[in-house]
Amino acid sequence: MKTSKTSLSSALLGVLAGLALTTLACTGLAQTTNVIVLTTFEPGQSVNWSYGYYFGNNGLGGYTGPIVPWYSPDDPDMTNALMRYEFDTSALAGNTSYGTGFGGDLHWSGNSSLFTSSNLNSYLFSFDARVEGLVPGQTSANLQMEVRLFDASGNAIVYVDLPVTAGTNMTHYSFNLSQGSIPSWSGTTLASFIAGYQGVAAIRCDLQALTPWISFGSDSDNAIVIGDLELDSVDAVSVQQPPLVGQPVLNWNLDDSPMFGLSGFTYGLTPPYPVVTYPTTWPGDFAGWGVGGSNGWYITCDNSAIGAGYAGAGFSGHGPTDYTRFNTGDLSLYRLSFVAEAFGLAPGVSSTPATVSILVDSTNGNLELDFSDHVVAGTNWTTNTFILNTAVVEPWTGSAPMASFATNYSTYKNLRLQWQLDNLDQTAIWGVGAGKGIAVDNITLERMSVGIPPLSISDNGKHVVLTWADPTIGTGTTILLHATSPIGPWSEVVGATSGYTTPNTGAPSYFRTQWVPTP
Repeated sequence: MKTSKTSLSSALLGVLAGLALTTLACTGLAQTTNVIVLTTFEPGQSVNWSYGYYFGNNGLGGYTGPIVPWYSPDDPDMTNALMRYEFDTSALAGNTSYGTGFGGDLHWSGNSSLFTSSNLNSYLFSFDARVEGLVPGQTSANLQMEVRLFDASGNAIVYVDLPVTAGTNMTHYSFNLSQGSIPSWSGTTLASFIAGYQGVAAIRCDLQALTPWISFGSDSDNAIVIGDLELDSVDAVSVQQPPLVGQPVLNWNLDDSPMFGLSGFTYGLTPPYPVVTYPTTWPGDFAGWGVGGSNGWYITCDNSAIGAGYAGAGFSGHGPTDYTRFNTGDLSLYRLSFVAEAFGLAPGVSSTPATVSILVDSTNGNLELDFSDHVVAGTNWTTNTFILNTAVVEPWTGSAPMASFATNYSTYKNLRLQWQLDNLDQTAIWGVGAGKGIAVDNITLERMSVGIPPLSISDNGKHVVLTWADPTIGTGTTILLHATSPIGPWSEVVGATSGYTTPNTGAPSYFRTQWVPTP
Protein backbone atom coordinates (compact mmCIF):
# COMPACT_ATOMS: atom_id res chain seq x y z
CA MET A 1 0.00 0.00 0.00
CA LYS A 2 2.84 2.40 0.82
CA THR A 3 4.39 1.77 -2.61
CA SER A 4 1.05 2.42 -4.30
CA LYS A 5 0.68 5.80 -2.59
CA THR A 6 4.19 6.82 -3.64
CA SER A 7 3.48 5.87 -7.26
CA LEU A 8 0.23 7.86 -7.33
CA SER A 9 2.02 10.95 -6.01
CA SER A 10 4.68 10.69 -8.70
CA ALA A 11 2.08 10.47 -11.41
CA LEU A 12 0.19 13.47 -10.12
CA LEU A 13 3.38 15.49 -9.77
CA GLY A 14 4.19 14.71 -13.35
CA VAL A 15 0.80 15.94 -14.51
CA LEU A 16 1.13 19.07 -12.41
CA ALA A 17 4.56 19.78 -13.83
CA GLY A 18 3.11 19.49 -17.30
CA LEU A 19 0.40 21.94 -16.35
CA ALA A 20 2.94 24.42 -15.03
CA LEU A 21 4.89 24.21 -18.26
CA THR A 22 1.73 25.01 -20.18
CA THR A 23 0.64 28.01 -18.15
CA LEU A 24 3.78 29.70 -16.86
CA ALA A 25 4.14 31.67 -20.07
CA CYS A 26 0.51 32.79 -19.96
CA THR A 27 0.24 35.74 -17.61
CA GLY A 28 -2.60 38.20 -17.06
CA LEU A 29 -3.87 40.64 -14.47
CA ALA A 30 -6.13 40.30 -11.45
CA GLN A 31 -7.30 43.32 -9.48
CA THR A 32 -7.39 44.62 -5.94
CA THR A 33 -9.40 47.79 -5.33
CA ASN A 34 -9.26 50.85 -3.08
CA VAL A 35 -12.38 52.98 -2.62
CA ILE A 36 -12.14 56.62 -3.75
CA VAL A 37 -15.84 57.49 -3.84
CA LEU A 38 -18.81 55.80 -2.18
CA THR A 39 -22.07 57.72 -2.51
CA THR A 40 -24.93 55.71 -0.97
CA PHE A 41 -27.40 58.65 -0.68
CA GLU A 42 -27.69 57.94 3.04
CA PRO A 43 -27.19 60.97 5.32
CA GLY A 44 -23.48 61.80 5.39
CA GLN A 45 -22.82 59.85 2.19
CA SER A 46 -25.05 61.64 -0.29
CA VAL A 47 -24.47 64.15 -3.09
CA ASN A 48 -23.41 67.63 -2.07
CA TRP A 49 -25.81 69.14 -4.64
CA SER A 50 -27.76 67.89 -7.65
CA TYR A 51 -29.54 69.10 -10.78
CA GLY A 52 -31.79 68.05 -13.68
CA TYR A 53 -32.08 69.31 -17.26
CA TYR A 54 -33.21 68.76 -20.86
CA PHE A 55 -31.31 69.32 -24.10
CA GLY A 56 -32.61 69.77 -27.65
CA ASN A 57 -36.17 70.11 -26.32
CA ASN A 58 -37.14 73.62 -27.51
CA GLY A 59 -38.03 74.62 -23.95
CA LEU A 60 -40.60 71.84 -23.59
CA GLY A 61 -40.80 69.01 -21.06
CA GLY A 62 -40.68 68.97 -17.30
CA TYR A 63 -38.90 67.13 -14.51
CA THR A 64 -38.97 66.62 -10.74
CA GLY A 65 -35.88 66.13 -8.66
CA PRO A 66 -33.53 64.56 -8.38
CA ILE A 67 -35.19 63.35 -5.18
CA VAL A 68 -32.54 62.50 -2.54
CA PRO A 69 -32.85 60.40 -0.50
CA TRP A 70 -35.66 58.40 -2.08
CA TYR A 71 -36.87 55.04 -0.80
CA SER A 72 -38.71 52.46 -2.86
CA PRO A 73 -42.24 51.53 -1.75
CA ASP A 74 -40.84 48.01 -1.48
CA ASP A 75 -38.48 49.27 1.24
CA PRO A 76 -40.84 50.38 4.07
CA ASP A 77 -38.01 50.21 6.62
CA MET A 78 -36.01 52.68 4.51
CA THR A 79 -32.84 50.58 4.47
CA ASN A 80 -31.62 51.52 0.99
CA ALA A 81 -31.45 55.20 0.08
CA LEU A 82 -31.56 56.02 -3.64
CA MET A 83 -31.65 58.98 -6.03
CA ARG A 84 -34.76 59.34 -8.22
CA TYR A 85 -35.26 61.57 -11.26
CA GLU A 86 -38.79 61.92 -12.71
CA PHE A 87 -39.49 63.51 -16.09
CA ASP A 88 -42.56 64.41 -18.12
CA THR A 89 -42.29 64.31 -21.92
CA SER A 90 -46.00 64.86 -22.67
CA ALA A 91 -45.35 68.22 -24.33
CA LEU A 92 -42.70 66.67 -26.58
CA ALA A 93 -44.98 64.33 -28.53
CA GLY A 94 -43.70 64.06 -32.09
CA ASN A 95 -40.28 65.47 -31.21
CA THR A 96 -37.03 63.56 -31.57
CA SER A 97 -33.33 64.28 -31.06
CA TYR A 98 -33.73 65.53 -27.51
CA GLY A 99 -32.69 64.14 -24.17
CA THR A 100 -32.89 64.65 -20.45
CA GLY A 101 -30.53 64.01 -17.58
CA PHE A 102 -29.53 64.64 -14.00
CA GLY A 103 -26.46 64.50 -11.83
CA GLY A 104 -24.65 65.77 -8.82
CA ASP A 105 -21.44 66.32 -6.89
CA LEU A 106 -20.46 62.99 -5.33
CA HIS A 107 -19.56 62.42 -1.71
CA TRP A 108 -15.88 61.66 -1.15
CA SER A 109 -12.98 62.50 1.17
CA GLY A 110 -11.37 65.03 -1.18
CA ASN A 111 -8.08 63.15 -0.87
CA SER A 112 -6.53 63.50 -4.33
CA SER A 113 -3.68 61.16 -3.34
CA LEU A 114 -6.15 58.31 -3.86
CA PHE A 115 -5.66 58.90 -7.59
CA THR A 116 -2.42 56.95 -7.94
CA SER A 117 -2.30 56.29 -11.68
CA SER A 118 -2.43 58.33 -14.88
CA ASN A 119 -3.99 55.32 -16.66
CA LEU A 120 -7.81 55.33 -16.96
CA ASN A 121 -7.56 51.54 -16.93
CA SER A 122 -6.70 51.81 -13.22
CA TYR A 123 -10.17 53.03 -12.18
CA LEU A 124 -13.53 51.28 -11.86
CA PHE A 125 -16.87 53.10 -11.64
CA SER A 126 -19.95 51.15 -10.53
CA PHE A 127 -23.56 51.88 -9.64
CA ASP A 128 -27.08 50.45 -9.56
CA ALA A 129 -29.79 51.70 -11.92
CA ARG A 130 -33.28 51.01 -13.22
CA VAL A 131 -35.96 52.88 -15.17
CA GLU A 132 -39.74 53.32 -15.03
CA GLY A 133 -42.30 54.25 -17.70
CA LEU A 134 -41.03 52.31 -20.72
CA VAL A 135 -43.46 52.18 -23.62
CA PRO A 136 -45.05 48.79 -24.40
CA GLY A 137 -42.63 46.56 -26.24
CA GLN A 138 -39.54 48.31 -24.87
CA THR A 139 -37.52 46.35 -22.32
CA SER A 140 -34.73 48.84 -21.73
CA ALA A 141 -33.63 52.43 -22.17
CA ASN A 142 -30.49 53.81 -23.79
CA LEU A 143 -28.68 55.80 -21.08
CA GLN A 144 -25.23 57.30 -20.66
CA MET A 145 -23.36 57.72 -17.39
CA GLU A 146 -20.79 60.51 -17.51
CA VAL A 147 -18.04 60.64 -14.88
CA ARG A 148 -16.57 64.13 -14.48
CA LEU A 149 -13.38 65.07 -12.63
CA PHE A 150 -12.50 68.68 -11.73
CA ASP A 151 -9.57 70.47 -10.10
CA ALA A 152 -9.74 72.90 -7.18
CA SER A 153 -10.41 75.85 -9.52
CA GLY A 154 -13.40 74.10 -11.11
CA ASN A 155 -11.57 73.30 -14.33
CA ALA A 156 -12.52 70.03 -15.97
CA ILE A 157 -9.76 67.38 -15.89
CA VAL A 158 -11.62 64.71 -17.84
CA TYR A 159 -15.15 63.62 -18.78
CA VAL A 160 -15.73 59.92 -19.47
CA ASP A 161 -18.96 58.65 -21.09
CA LEU A 162 -20.09 55.11 -20.24
CA PRO A 163 -22.93 53.44 -22.22
CA VAL A 164 -25.74 52.00 -20.08
CA THR A 165 -28.69 49.88 -21.14
CA ALA A 166 -31.09 49.93 -18.16
CA GLY A 167 -34.22 47.87 -17.63
CA THR A 168 -37.02 47.95 -15.08
CA ASN A 169 -35.17 45.78 -12.55
CA MET A 170 -32.41 47.30 -10.44
CA THR A 171 -29.14 46.16 -12.04
CA HIS A 172 -25.54 46.61 -10.97
CA TYR A 173 -23.20 48.12 -13.56
CA SER A 174 -19.42 48.23 -13.39
CA PHE A 175 -17.08 49.91 -15.89
CA ASN A 176 -13.39 50.33 -16.23
CA LEU A 177 -12.98 54.00 -17.17
CA SER A 178 -10.89 52.97 -20.18
CA GLN A 179 -14.09 51.39 -21.57
CA GLY A 180 -15.61 54.84 -21.92
CA SER A 181 -15.09 57.63 -24.42
CA ILE A 182 -14.02 61.21 -23.79
CA PRO A 183 -16.50 63.59 -25.47
CA SER A 184 -14.78 66.11 -27.70
CA TRP A 185 -17.20 68.90 -26.68
CA SER A 186 -15.97 68.67 -23.07
CA GLY A 187 -12.60 70.18 -23.98
CA THR A 188 -10.92 67.35 -22.06
CA THR A 189 -8.62 64.66 -23.39
CA LEU A 190 -6.59 61.73 -22.15
CA ALA A 191 -3.66 64.13 -22.03
CA SER A 192 -5.54 66.49 -19.71
CA PHE A 193 -6.25 63.57 -17.37
CA ILE A 194 -2.60 62.51 -17.36
CA ALA A 195 -1.58 66.08 -16.57
CA GLY A 196 -4.22 66.68 -13.89
CA TYR A 197 -5.16 63.41 -12.16
CA GLN A 198 -3.13 64.21 -9.03
CA GLY A 199 -5.12 67.42 -8.53
CA VAL A 200 -8.68 66.03 -8.52
CA ALA A 201 -10.81 68.08 -6.11
CA ALA A 202 -14.38 67.29 -7.19
CA ILE A 203 -16.06 64.21 -8.72
CA ARG A 204 -19.46 64.43 -10.35
CA CYS A 205 -21.75 62.09 -12.23
CA ASP A 206 -24.29 62.89 -14.92
CA LEU A 207 -26.79 60.30 -16.18
CA GLN A 208 -28.61 61.01 -19.44
CA ALA A 209 -31.57 59.41 -21.23
CA LEU A 210 -30.32 59.68 -24.81
CA THR A 211 -33.39 58.61 -26.81
CA PRO A 212 -36.35 59.08 -24.46
CA TRP A 213 -38.86 59.42 -27.33
CA ILE A 214 -38.05 55.78 -28.24
CA SER A 215 -37.82 54.23 -24.78
CA PHE A 216 -40.29 56.25 -22.71
CA GLY A 217 -42.69 57.76 -25.23
CA SER A 218 -44.49 61.04 -24.54
CA ASP A 219 -46.08 60.90 -21.11
CA SER A 220 -45.55 61.81 -17.48
CA ASP A 221 -44.78 58.52 -15.71
CA ASN A 222 -41.04 58.30 -16.47
CA ALA A 223 -38.24 57.92 -13.96
CA ILE A 224 -34.63 56.84 -13.53
CA VAL A 225 -33.46 55.49 -10.16
CA ILE A 226 -29.80 55.03 -9.17
CA GLY A 227 -27.96 53.91 -6.06
CA ASP A 228 -24.57 53.08 -4.56
CA LEU A 229 -22.19 55.03 -6.81
CA GLU A 230 -18.60 53.93 -6.29
CA LEU A 231 -15.26 54.86 -7.83
CA ASP A 232 -12.33 52.58 -7.05
CA SER A 233 -8.66 52.59 -7.91
CA VAL A 234 -7.32 49.29 -9.14
CA ASP A 235 -3.97 47.70 -8.41
CA ALA A 236 -2.95 45.12 -10.97
CA VAL A 237 -1.64 41.77 -9.68
CA SER A 238 0.02 39.30 -12.02
CA VAL A 239 -1.75 35.95 -12.34
CA GLN A 240 -1.61 33.09 -14.79
CA GLN A 241 -4.22 32.73 -17.52
CA PRO A 242 -4.39 31.24 -21.00
CA PRO A 243 -3.56 33.46 -23.98
CA LEU A 244 -6.09 34.49 -26.60
CA VAL A 245 -5.56 33.95 -30.31
CA GLY A 246 -7.55 35.39 -33.18
CA GLN A 247 -9.59 33.85 -35.97
CA PRO A 248 -10.43 36.33 -38.76
CA VAL A 249 -13.93 37.68 -39.20
CA LEU A 250 -12.35 39.82 -41.91
CA ASN A 251 -8.81 40.26 -43.20
CA TRP A 252 -8.61 43.12 -45.67
CA ASN A 253 -5.03 43.63 -46.79
CA LEU A 254 -6.49 45.61 -49.75
CA ASP A 255 -4.15 43.88 -52.20
CA ASP A 256 -6.07 40.63 -52.77
CA SER A 257 -9.26 41.31 -50.80
CA PRO A 258 -11.84 42.80 -53.18
CA MET A 259 -13.50 45.92 -51.79
CA PHE A 260 -16.95 47.10 -52.82
CA GLY A 261 -19.73 49.52 -51.84
CA LEU A 262 -17.12 52.27 -51.52
CA SER A 263 -18.33 55.73 -50.56
CA GLY A 264 -17.16 59.03 -49.12
CA PHE A 265 -18.90 61.95 -47.49
CA THR A 266 -18.32 65.41 -46.12
CA TYR A 267 -20.15 67.52 -43.57
CA GLY A 268 -19.95 70.59 -41.37
CA LEU A 269 -21.88 73.07 -39.27
CA THR A 270 -22.32 75.45 -42.19
CA PRO A 271 -21.55 75.02 -45.91
CA PRO A 272 -19.44 74.98 -47.94
CA TYR A 273 -17.95 71.69 -46.72
CA PRO A 274 -14.50 70.24 -47.41
CA VAL A 275 -13.92 68.94 -50.95
CA VAL A 276 -12.94 65.26 -50.85
CA THR A 277 -11.54 62.52 -53.07
CA TYR A 278 -11.73 58.81 -52.22
CA PRO A 279 -11.43 55.48 -54.08
CA THR A 280 -14.51 54.21 -55.89
CA THR A 281 -13.04 51.19 -57.67
CA TRP A 282 -10.89 48.34 -56.35
CA PRO A 283 -8.05 47.68 -56.96
CA GLY A 284 -7.13 50.51 -59.31
CA ASP A 285 -7.98 53.46 -57.07
CA PHE A 286 -6.20 51.83 -54.11
CA ALA A 287 -2.82 51.48 -55.82
CA GLY A 288 0.13 53.05 -54.03
CA TRP A 289 -1.74 54.28 -50.96
CA GLY A 290 -0.79 51.42 -48.61
CA VAL A 291 2.23 50.32 -46.59
CA GLY A 292 5.38 50.24 -48.72
CA GLY A 293 3.52 51.36 -51.83
CA SER A 294 0.95 48.56 -51.66
CA ASN A 295 -2.79 49.10 -51.97
CA GLY A 296 -4.38 51.34 -49.35
CA TRP A 297 -7.73 52.96 -48.52
CA TYR A 298 -7.77 56.73 -48.20
CA ILE A 299 -9.51 60.06 -48.34
CA THR A 300 -7.97 63.37 -49.41
CA CYS A 301 -9.53 66.66 -48.35
CA ASP A 302 -9.33 70.33 -49.26
CA ASN A 303 -10.36 72.66 -46.41
CA SER A 304 -9.48 75.88 -48.26
CA ALA A 305 -13.06 77.16 -48.39
CA ILE A 306 -15.26 75.83 -45.59
CA GLY A 307 -18.01 77.44 -43.58
CA ALA A 308 -17.79 78.54 -39.95
CA GLY A 309 -17.79 75.88 -37.24
CA TYR A 310 -16.80 72.25 -37.32
CA ALA A 311 -16.12 70.41 -40.58
CA GLY A 312 -15.24 66.82 -41.38
CA ALA A 313 -15.17 64.03 -43.93
CA GLY A 314 -15.14 60.25 -44.04
CA PHE A 315 -15.09 57.10 -46.15
CA SER A 316 -16.62 53.64 -45.84
CA GLY A 317 -17.05 50.34 -47.63
CA HIS A 318 -17.38 46.57 -47.56
CA GLY A 319 -15.13 43.59 -48.11
CA PRO A 320 -15.08 39.80 -47.65
CA THR A 321 -16.50 38.87 -44.23
CA ASP A 322 -16.93 35.49 -42.51
CA TYR A 323 -20.14 35.99 -40.53
CA THR A 324 -19.88 32.50 -38.99
CA ARG A 325 -17.12 33.93 -36.79
CA PHE A 326 -19.79 35.96 -35.00
CA ASN A 327 -20.41 33.04 -32.67
CA THR A 328 -20.51 34.71 -29.28
CA GLY A 329 -22.33 37.74 -27.93
CA ASP A 330 -19.34 38.78 -25.82
CA LEU A 331 -17.91 41.94 -27.42
CA SER A 332 -14.71 41.60 -25.38
CA LEU A 333 -13.77 38.62 -27.59
CA TYR A 334 -13.56 40.62 -30.83
CA ARG A 335 -10.52 42.69 -31.82
CA LEU A 336 -10.25 45.29 -34.61
CA SER A 337 -6.80 46.23 -35.86
CA PHE A 338 -5.37 48.33 -38.70
CA VAL A 339 -2.58 50.76 -39.51
CA ALA A 340 -3.27 54.43 -40.29
CA GLU A 341 -1.20 57.26 -41.70
CA ALA A 342 -1.97 60.99 -41.90
CA PHE A 343 -0.74 63.33 -44.61
CA GLY A 344 -1.01 67.09 -45.16
CA LEU A 345 -0.74 67.97 -41.47
CA ALA A 346 0.32 71.46 -40.43
CA PRO A 347 4.07 72.00 -39.92
CA GLY A 348 5.25 70.53 -36.61
CA VAL A 349 2.17 68.32 -36.17
CA SER A 350 2.94 64.59 -36.13
CA SER A 351 -0.51 62.99 -35.75
CA THR A 352 -4.26 63.54 -35.73
CA PRO A 353 -7.15 61.78 -33.99
CA ALA A 354 -9.79 60.09 -36.15
CA THR A 355 -12.87 57.94 -35.66
CA VAL A 356 -13.49 54.39 -36.83
CA SER A 357 -16.93 52.76 -36.80
CA ILE A 358 -18.19 49.22 -37.35
CA LEU A 359 -21.67 49.04 -38.86
CA VAL A 360 -23.69 45.84 -39.21
CA ASP A 361 -27.29 45.22 -40.25
CA SER A 362 -29.80 42.91 -38.59
CA THR A 363 -33.53 42.40 -38.90
CA ASN A 364 -33.52 42.87 -35.11
CA GLY A 365 -31.90 46.31 -35.34
CA ASN A 366 -28.82 47.73 -37.04
CA LEU A 367 -25.79 48.39 -34.83
CA GLU A 368 -23.06 51.02 -35.07
CA LEU A 369 -20.04 50.75 -32.77
CA ASP A 370 -17.93 53.90 -32.66
CA PHE A 371 -14.39 54.58 -31.47
CA SER A 372 -14.81 58.34 -31.51
CA ASP A 373 -11.52 60.21 -31.92
CA HIS A 374 -9.65 57.14 -30.58
CA VAL A 375 -7.79 56.41 -33.81
CA VAL A 376 -4.23 57.76 -34.01
CA ALA A 377 -2.99 58.50 -37.53
CA GLY A 378 0.63 59.62 -37.57
CA THR A 379 2.96 60.85 -40.26
CA ASN A 380 4.35 57.29 -40.11
CA TRP A 381 2.12 54.22 -40.24
CA THR A 382 0.61 53.76 -36.78
CA THR A 383 -0.99 50.54 -35.51
CA ASN A 384 -4.45 50.88 -33.93
CA THR A 385 -6.07 48.02 -32.00
CA PHE A 386 -9.49 48.09 -30.32
CA ILE A 387 -11.46 45.53 -28.32
CA LEU A 388 -15.09 45.95 -29.34
CA ASN A 389 -16.48 46.21 -25.80
CA THR A 390 -14.62 49.54 -25.49
CA ALA A 391 -16.69 51.08 -28.28
CA VAL A 392 -19.66 53.38 -27.68
CA VAL A 393 -23.01 53.79 -29.39
CA GLU A 394 -23.44 57.47 -30.12
CA PRO A 395 -27.03 58.65 -29.50
CA TRP A 396 -27.42 60.53 -32.79
CA THR A 397 -26.71 57.49 -34.99
CA GLY A 398 -30.10 55.79 -34.47
CA SER A 399 -28.25 52.57 -33.69
CA ALA A 400 -29.64 49.74 -31.61
CA PRO A 401 -28.12 49.74 -28.10
CA MET A 402 -24.72 48.16 -27.57
CA ALA A 403 -26.29 45.44 -25.43
CA SER A 404 -28.23 44.18 -28.48
CA PHE A 405 -25.03 42.52 -29.75
CA ALA A 406 -25.42 39.88 -27.04
CA THR A 407 -28.61 38.55 -28.64
CA ASN A 408 -28.28 39.63 -32.28
CA TYR A 409 -24.70 38.55 -33.06
CA SER A 410 -25.71 35.54 -35.15
CA THR A 411 -28.07 37.64 -37.33
CA TYR A 412 -25.61 40.26 -38.59
CA LYS A 413 -24.88 40.87 -42.26
CA ASN A 414 -23.69 43.69 -44.52
CA LEU A 415 -20.72 44.68 -42.34
CA ARG A 416 -18.86 47.82 -43.36
CA LEU A 417 -16.14 49.92 -41.80
CA GLN A 418 -16.07 53.71 -41.74
CA TRP A 419 -13.33 56.22 -40.89
CA GLN A 420 -13.93 59.92 -40.17
CA LEU A 421 -11.90 63.06 -39.66
CA ASP A 422 -14.01 65.35 -37.47
CA ASN A 423 -11.44 68.14 -37.18
CA LEU A 424 -10.79 69.51 -40.67
CA ASP A 425 -11.72 72.96 -39.43
CA GLN A 426 -8.83 72.93 -36.95
CA THR A 427 -6.09 74.77 -38.79
CA ALA A 428 -3.64 74.18 -35.94
CA ILE A 429 -3.71 70.50 -36.91
CA TRP A 430 -4.25 70.71 -40.66
CA GLY A 431 -3.35 74.19 -41.81
CA VAL A 432 -5.33 75.31 -44.89
CA GLY A 433 -5.26 73.80 -48.34
CA ALA A 434 -5.61 70.63 -50.38
CA GLY A 435 -3.94 67.23 -50.01
CA LYS A 436 -4.96 66.53 -46.42
CA GLY A 437 -6.30 63.24 -45.13
CA ILE A 438 -5.60 59.73 -43.89
CA ALA A 439 -4.95 56.27 -45.35
CA VAL A 440 -5.49 52.85 -43.76
CA ASP A 441 -4.18 49.37 -44.55
CA ASN A 442 -3.93 45.80 -43.17
CA ILE A 443 -7.39 45.75 -41.62
CA THR A 444 -8.44 42.77 -39.49
CA LEU A 445 -11.38 41.94 -37.27
CA GLU A 446 -10.75 38.82 -35.21
CA ARG A 447 -12.77 36.53 -32.96
CA MET A 448 -10.51 35.88 -29.96
CA SER A 449 -10.40 32.39 -28.42
CA VAL A 450 -8.39 30.69 -25.70
CA GLY A 451 -5.13 29.51 -27.21
CA ILE A 452 -4.11 26.93 -24.60
CA PRO A 453 -7.23 25.51 -22.89
CA PRO A 454 -6.80 25.08 -19.10
CA LEU A 455 -6.16 21.47 -18.06
CA SER A 456 -7.61 19.93 -14.88
CA ILE A 457 -6.70 16.64 -13.18
CA SER A 458 -8.34 14.23 -10.76
CA ASP A 459 -7.69 10.66 -9.70
CA ASN A 460 -9.94 7.70 -9.01
CA GLY A 461 -7.40 5.59 -7.21
CA LYS A 462 -5.76 3.63 -10.01
CA HIS A 463 -6.07 6.20 -12.79
CA VAL A 464 -5.56 9.88 -13.41
CA VAL A 465 -8.34 11.69 -15.34
CA LEU A 466 -7.55 14.76 -17.43
CA THR A 467 -10.28 17.19 -18.50
CA TRP A 468 -10.31 20.44 -20.45
CA ALA A 469 -12.73 22.79 -22.17
CA ASP A 470 -12.80 22.68 -25.94
CA PRO A 471 -12.72 26.03 -27.77
CA THR A 472 -15.84 27.56 -29.28
CA ILE A 473 -17.19 25.64 -32.26
CA GLY A 474 -15.65 26.95 -35.44
CA THR A 475 -12.52 28.41 -33.82
CA GLY A 476 -10.40 25.26 -33.67
CA THR A 477 -9.77 22.05 -31.74
CA THR A 478 -7.77 20.95 -28.70
CA ILE A 479 -5.18 18.17 -28.71
CA LEU A 480 -3.50 16.55 -25.72
CA LEU A 481 0.31 16.31 -25.65
CA HIS A 482 2.39 13.91 -23.52
CA ALA A 483 6.04 13.77 -22.46
CA THR A 484 8.18 11.91 -19.93
CA SER A 485 10.10 15.10 -19.13
CA PRO A 486 8.83 18.61 -18.42
CA ILE A 487 11.03 19.96 -21.24
CA GLY A 488 9.78 17.42 -23.78
CA PRO A 489 9.90 16.17 -26.41
CA TRP A 490 6.12 16.32 -26.65
CA SER A 491 3.96 13.98 -28.71
CA GLU A 492 0.23 14.01 -29.41
CA VAL A 493 -2.01 11.55 -27.59
CA VAL A 494 -3.90 10.71 -30.77
CA GLY A 495 -7.67 10.64 -30.39
CA ALA A 496 -7.65 11.87 -26.78
CA THR A 497 -10.71 13.83 -25.71
CA SER A 498 -11.63 15.59 -22.47
CA GLY A 499 -12.01 12.96 -19.75
CA TYR A 500 -8.91 11.10 -20.96
CA THR A 501 -7.86 8.45 -18.44
CA THR A 502 -4.29 7.20 -17.98
CA PRO A 503 -3.09 4.49 -15.57
CA ASN A 504 -1.20 5.52 -12.48
CA THR A 505 1.89 3.42 -13.24
CA GLY A 506 4.30 5.21 -10.93
CA ALA A 507 6.41 6.67 -13.74
CA PRO A 508 6.22 10.46 -14.02
CA SER A 509 4.09 11.69 -16.92
CA TYR A 510 3.66 15.24 -18.18
CA PHE A 511 0.63 16.53 -20.10
CA ARG A 512 -0.38 19.79 -21.70
CA THR A 513 -3.09 20.93 -24.10
CA GLN A 514 -2.53 22.69 -27.40
CA TRP A 515 -5.00 24.72 -29.41
CA VAL A 516 -5.10 23.98 -33.14
CA PRO A 517 -6.82 26.73 -35.17
CA THR A 518 -9.34 26.07 -37.88
CA PRO A 519 -7.56 26.36 -41.25
